[in-house]
Amino acid sequence: MSNATALVVVHGGSEATATDLVLPPMTSTEWLDTWDRVMALTEASSWWLGALLANQPSESCSQAFDESLSTRARQCLWVYQSVPPENRRCDLSWSHHRLVAPFSHSEQVDLLEAAVENGLTFSKFEVMVKAYKDPNIEGRTWTVEDTRSVEFYLCL
Repeated sequence: MSNATALVVVHGGSEATATDLVLPPMTSTEWLDTWDRVMALTEASSWWLGALLANQPSESCSQAFDESLSTRARQCLWVYQSVPPENRRCDLSWSHHRLVAPFSHSEQVDLLEAAVENGLTFSKFEVMVKAYKDPNIEGRTWTVEDTRSVEFYLCL
């Protein structure tokens, strides 16, 4: 067992640290429940990191972190600040939201809604967003409404 501080309990008798997850013997049902908890924590952690960085209590904290922030931490902050809470969808990954962060808030809503309506994985959504950003695919300009059509996907 690691001597690292336990971060969270994801299943009775488990210990999660920064570098390990030590689990007791589990039934299939318990394992699946633990899987759901770990996946939820994984998705939430990017939002939590962004929120923490966006709400630094003082200028001295901000200065201390400015130079040492990892690319991942900067990205979490950018997405957190760019995609308002009312646009965030718990039925999509944080990575889906990262793709729409550069767009206007109304475009974010439309694009994320299109991802849900079409059941798009991150990879498929990434292709859709690239096509949406490039108005010259197939010699025409695409709108968010077009992303709901079969023709759009045939052109990708």
